[in-house]
Amino acid sequence: MDSELMEWTGMERALAKTAMPVAGAQYPGVRDYRRRRWLRVKGREGRANCLHVMSRIVDGLPFFGEEDKDALVVMLFRMAKFCRVKVLTYCVMGNHFHALIEVPDGEKIRCHFRDREKGWERLYSHLGCLYSKAYVAGLKRKVSSLLEGGRLEEVEEIREAFLKRMGDVSRFVWELKERFTKWFNKTHGRRGTLWQGRFKSVLVEGCERSQDDDGGYSQALRTMASYIDLNPVRAGLVEDPAEYRWCGYAAALAGQRRARRGLCQVMGAGTDCWDEAGVAVSYRTLLESHGLGRDSCEEAASEDSLSDLAAKSVPALTRGFAIGEKGFVKEVFGEYREHFGRKRRAGPRELGEGRLYTLRKTRGAP
Repeated sequence: MDSELMEWTGMERALAKTAMPVAGAQYPGVRDYRRRRWLRVKGREGRANCLHVMSRIVDGLPFFGEEDKDALVVMLFRMAKFCRVKVLTYCVMGNHFHALIEVPDGEKIRCHFRDREKGWERLYSHLGCLYSKAYVAGLKRKVSSLLEGGRLEEVEEIREAFLKRMGDVSRFVWELKERFTKWFNKTHGRRGTLWQGRFKSVLVEGCERSQDDDGGYSQALRTMASYIDLNPVRAGLVEDPAEYRWCGYAAALAGQRRARRGLCQVMGAGTDCWDEAGVAVSYRTLLESHGLGRDSCEEAASEDSLSDLAAKSVPALTRGFAIGEKGFVKEVFGEYREHFGRKRRAGPRELGEGRLYTLRKTRGAP
């Protein structure tokens, strides 16, 4: 059991070496014109952050087969459960993956596990979602031994090493990619890096400004979710995302509760209202409005409406810094104004004739 604990310590040291230079880093995307490099800036503190994260493998070749995609989906949800991240929808392609996630306020999560009476018991129970029973039992014995010896500082160091991995999108994606790389290389007998650089992410307006005129959640969240689920259709792999089992929509139709709960949140319904609230029908209508079932791409591009943003504004959805209503984007721009060029006067850039704006000018914007 000591060897398992030593292995855990080595992993924590590796994680510590990859810590972001800015405390509480949440997402990249802003260019610092003074240092001429891309920064990872911290998220909006004291609230949940919704982000679209994506990462591509080296050379862009379609390495992933069916077994590989299944394994990545399993690891995605296991790591999300451990990091207390909620997956709203996802899509695993042959050479990259997308995930729309909600990252909660990390400090609230840590307070839950720092309780004097039940903190450690909650942590032991939570570690079971990622570690074996033997490992958790060995950790219990290790902590008990340290407490008996009065080595309280070492006990807190062990706890904080786990807690700093929760509520942090950078740690979540990094460890997901690292674990999958080890599995993939061992399975296919290869060596070396698998992923092409660091992941990309876009801050998406979530629930803080969620109530639209129709009573649903933010238009940005719905647009981003449909863009992700329509990836296999745009790639020409299938004609309907329901036929592609490695996306959130197909998983929800297959009856997976975790996928249904995510899409229910996207559509502004209760977590278990897939059929009762008509989420299945409303989300299908949303997908169709974003180009599903059109005779040609030209027909979809010919219409200049908010419903076609997912097809026309791909740069904003994948390489932008933030996307949402004008007020949301303006607030984010105000928080990170110092990271933009001095000549930048306004933050929000309109996407189409609708209500969506982006913080970064894209070629997809009119």
